[in-house]
Amino acid sequence: MKGRVIIDNDNIHFGMIRMGFNIVSLYRKDGIMWEQHGGTCVFKGRCVIGNSSAISIGPNGNLTIGDLFSASAALKIVSYNQIEFKDNARIGWENMFLDTNFHSLINDETGERKVASAPIIIGRNNWFGLKCITFKGTETAEYCTIGGGTVLSGLFTEPKSVILGAPAKVKCIGFYRDTSNDDVVYAKRRRIWKKERKKKTDTKPEPTKAMNKAVALCKKKLSEAKSKSHQKERAKRVMLNRSRNCSQ
Repeated sequence: MKGRVIIDNDNIHFGMIRMGFNIVSLYRKDGIMWEQHGGTCVFKGRCVIGNSSAISIGPNGNLTIGDLFSASAALKIVSYNQIEFKDNARIGWENMFLDTNFHSLINDETGERKVASAPIIIGRNNWFGLKCITFKGTETAEYCTIGGGTVLSGLFTEPKSVILGAPAKVKCIGFYRDTSNDDVVYAKRRRIWKKERKKKTDTKPEPTKAMNKAVALCKKKLSEAKSKSHQKERAKRVMLNRSRNCSQ
């Protein structure tokens, strides 16, 4: 490994930076791959990066990770230019950040070569859903929420934006994730369903004319069947008595 790793914090302690631990059981327990061909990585404070993750820093790359950084699993970071995460960035499963295309395109008419790399700046208190891809030249404001599967490229300067889609667009403004109060209450649907079913069975439907006719027909057929069975039993008894008399 080449380059430098710097911890820029006055309170350095054991367990401050944790990488490769099994956080999400859906992914393999294969730790983290760290590849540094040079460049610099700066940790501003506490950092947690889960299992199945990989970080690659190029010869001139600069990766800065702010305090309270958290990535659950399968994080991929490729920094050959500059990537900076402000404080309290929360990253979901299978996110990828690339500040380079590794290849450049040439304009056929002018011969001009397009820029293949540009910095990525992720604002404070950003939350990334699962499977987002963030390309070069992306910059987000603070308290942004990025929906799952979003493809980011460009500037998003409005705080508390909800960003979705491929390509990414601001869907609404004024919403954010409060990580200090983040409990989700799931409804116990099974019990509710049982109560609803009990209520439905307790309530008897009002009889209609068709229902009354059907009930009357069933009663008639049942009485006819009973009378036939009684007649058969009487006939059997008569035959039995006759046979006994003959034997005497």
